[in-house]
Amino acid sequence: MAIITLLLFILCLCGTDVSASGIRRKTLWASHEWDQGKDAHDGLKLDVAIALRLSDMGSAVKSLLSISDPTSASYGHYWTAKEVAQRFSPTPHATSLTLDWLESFGIDKGRFTRSRDGGHIHLSVTVREASMLLGTKFHHFTNRDTEEQHIACHHYHLPRSLSGHIDYVTASASVSVHTRSSRHSKQIPITSSAHYAPESPVDCEKFTAPSCLRSMYNIPRENNPHPNNSFGIYQPSGLTWLPEDLDKFFGLFEPDLIGQRPRMERIDGGYTQTDYKLLPFNMEPDLDFEYAIALTAPQNITDIQVGDKHHLGNLNLMLAAFDKYYCDSLDLSIDYQSLDDLGKNETIDCGTVSPPKVLSISFGWPEAAFPPEYLHRQCYEFLKLGLMGITVIVASADAGTGSGLGPGFCINEETGAHNATTGKFSPSFPASCPWVTAVGGTQLVTQPHGNSSAARHVTSVGKSNPTNETTFYYTTPMNRTLSSGGGFSNIFTVPLYQAADIYRYSMHEYKHLSEIQGRYTATGRGYPDVAAQAYGYLTVVEDKVQVLHGSSASAPVFASIVALINGERLELGKSPVGFLNTALYLYPYVLNDITTGANEGCGVDPAFQAASGWDPVTGLGTPDYQRMRDLFVNRLYK
Repeated sequence: MAIITLLLFILCLCGTDVSASGIRRKTLWASHEWDQGKDAHDGLKLDVAIALRLSDMGSAVKSLLSISDPTSASYGHYWTAKEVAQRFSPTPHATSLTLDWLESFGIDKGRFTRSRDGGHIHLSVTVREASMLLGTKFHHFTNRDTEEQHIACHHYHLPRSLSGHIDYVTASASVSVHTRSSRHSKQIPITSSAHYAPESPVDCEKFTAPSCLRSMYNIPRENNPHPNNSFGIYQPSGLTWLPEDLDKFFGLFEPDLIGQRPRMERIDGGYTQTDYKLLPFNMEPDLDFEYAIALTAPQNITDIQVGDKHHLGNLNLMLAAFDKYYCDSLDLSIDYQSLDDLGKNETIDCGTVSPPKVLSISFGWPEAAFPPEYLHRQCYEFLKLGLMGITVIVASADAGTGSGLGPGFCINEETGAHNATTGKFSPSFPASCPWVTAVGGTQLVTQPHGNSSAARHVTSVGKSNPTNETTFYYTTPMNRTLSSGGGFSNIFTVPLYQAADIYRYSMHEYKHLSEIQGRYTATGRGYPDVAAQAYGYLTVVEDKVQVLHGSSASAPVFASIVALINGERLELGKSPVGFLNTALYLYPYVLNDITTGANEGCGVDPAFQAASGWDPVTGLGTPDYQRMRDLFVNRLYK
């Protein structure tokens, strides 16, 4: 199993350049997905949202690195959500300048509203007013794939005096049209579709079961959960685990757990459909919860189910439910599927949910599908979770250097569109965000690797890798190549905690990297940070034992280990581990270094190669529970 890639649409969000009329910011409506039509009528209404730049974010980064650094006096001294919001709200000067700008165009205070944290200004204006305000023209746009229609612009202008105070502006309106049922999402199940006849015991040289993971990573079977511990797994609406699948899985591998179920946390409806029992709907949730429950029981697991029957949930809606100060930052035309559907569910959960101490996410989106400003804003929300002591674990995907399965997920070097079969590497978000822990994939050297150049990089393993693992690489019966997602962000720069490791890798791999120069951003944040087994998971889906592969299995496994360690720390009166990366890069010995194998993608084979120390295929390596426990529970006294 691997990541399901969901393609969302973006409105008037932008990149930046300078023109004679001020700061010119590009939008994504000129992309290959949207065709421009006639000019919009001057009298039509537009919803405009202005995102003011958060203040003092450099200080936020320093604070996170400090409270997550075991050598720091402030280690584990986490903040409340209110403290985070108050510390980093936009400056009064930025707000004043923006309001003055609006009033200079005749938009008085009675026509706009401000969000709770002051970070967004919302207003309704006509096309004519928006065109004058933003120095642009609005057109009708039609999505080639979905037939969705919107009124939007190619670009807009801001005064130079505001360029450092406004992150982005959205200005758009939907047009009521009939669209195809598959609109706005592209779900790609990744499985070998092979069935498995259970044997006892499981052959861990060929397959993966809970007992195999315990043996590989020294995970204890006994667990005494602390009442304040919590572990959640994100699922978008419509994707549903089946109780009969959980019980059959437990009956085969963990009989004592029959009847165990995740706790449900429903956000914005939390729709769990069971009318259609199909692999795309049930495979990911079954996999996530069968293994997370098996590895952490009797710890309660929370299914964070986001979205209703009409709206596919996304991460921004989940983040808003965690933090009321972020709630008004949502743009309903982005964070809901369609403005046409808003009447079907006008309620947004706003600060109603306490985030779990460990959050696992097995979904990803192409960085290239979003403007940098939008990605930075959401990535800062993960940073804020870190400041509050939350660990966010994200799968790195399984398309190597691409951001989705099969052809068409690389960046076209001429147009910048992310629909090419070859070209520049296309990183996956949120794995590329520096403030999450991204998990790549591995497999045993005894498991099939395929015949490509990347696969042939598997050789004997050394003493530093007692689990006999190598980079995940698998060719499905449908001739799809899966390999551990990894590379370098095109949006986020190298974080301080990772700088020395990336430099070391670039020196070690200098000759090979020079051959693929220009395909990736050498100054970008490297991912993944860690890895875990991604091959051959025996999973019950729709009453059959399926053999599934991918890093969306690796993420909940790694998250399960963190949840167990949190439980032990809480028993001793310590804080949860929070943002992990600072400590892991300081003490990489707690992980099994993976030094063989490579990934591929975008016409490059091999692309990035595993190496001693950190690498952009398997990160720092795979977990060893006992060594991690010794560090986080025994050695760290705070």
